[in-house]
Amino acid sequence: MQMTDKPGTVVRRERDVAADILRGLAIVLVVYGHHARGVMKNPDASAMLRVLQAIDFAIYTTHMPVFFLVAGYNAFFSIRKVAAGHYLRSRGWAIVYPYVLWSALFWASMTAARLIIHVNGDLPLDALLHIATHPIGIFWFLYALLLMQLAALLFAGRATVAAGAAALALLAFTFLSDAPPTDVVPQMIVHAPYFVAGLWLAQHGRKLMHPIRSPIGIAVAAILFVAAALALWRRGDVVAVSLWTIPVSMLGLSLMMTLACALAPAGRAGRHLAWLGMVSLPIYLMHVIFLPAAPRLLATLHLRSVPLDLAFGTVVGLYVPVAVFMLAERLGMADWAALTGKSPFKRHRPAPSPIR
Repeated sequence: MQMTDKPGTVVRRERDVAADILRGLAIVLVVYGHHARGVMKNPDASAMLRVLQAIDFAIYTTHMPVFFLVAGYNAFFSIRKVAAGHYLRSRGWAIVYPYVLWSALFWASMTAARLIIHVNGDLPLDALLHIATHPIGIFWFLYALLLMQLAALLFAGRATVAAGAAALALLAFTFLSDAPPTDVVPQMIVHAPYFVAGLWLAQHGRKLMHPIRSPIGIAVAAILFVAAALALWRRGDVVAVSLWTIPVSMLGLSLMMTLACALAPAGRAGRHLAWLGMVSLPIYLMHVIFLPAAPRLLATLHLRSVPLDLAFGTVVGLYVPVAVFMLAERLGMADWAALTGKSPFKRHRPAPSPIR
């Protein structure tokens, strides 16, 4: 990335491979985390349940903050690059269209599974009618992201003011609100500090990636992350992303950035994770539809192993959506399927889009 000396004035911004790898690492953790929560309901996992729950808490302190941090960083440049009206219209294709389409497809898949093969689920039959105010499942992310991007437009060039507003909202929610932390507004409030941090870094001409340089520093950060996450998890009354977990989340972000930067120079693993980061949007949108098939396939093959279930489910959740995306690209349907965040009415070179 190259900038002028004046903070926030962009001359040219080059693609950051390490940031793509960071998103790749995060989407792997997202898919694993969602699948692991299903595995933990299986009686076979009872012997490993406490370990899996501790890992779950640690992962959830960090993987979504990664996406909000990167989204806030990118939002600054997107807002500076185009007129406000154009940016608002672009959110329709980038956020609203995927939100509506894939909420409907997920609802249809869950309803069909319930009615045809009698799969149990907690998704109400009328859930699709209420997505304007109550997102279905994982699609809260798109809803919260849209609200944050609109707020970023309102606070354009005033990231410090946005940070103050985010801090006040987080304090008010923590100490004054009794709203369930899983509702979309609380989710937005607890993740807003990371989005605003990305805005602030971009506005002040700072790099997104801040790896830990010293091996001793990495070791200390890792020990502190594990110890703090374990201590908060043992309390049993702390949500993974909240005011109280900000130090843990920051340590997790630093460690993930350090790993991403270490993998960035070269190597097959780094290139593959960067590719996953570039297609993280279709993975995010589709993985919850395909994840339930993984344990059923293993059961059909009479393979009962919790580690195998975790690994196989994560692979299915990552690569089946990628295969669908690649097929949609080949058929020229990726834009219409809301897998690129781009308008299907504009001619452009096909390219995978990350979660933005």
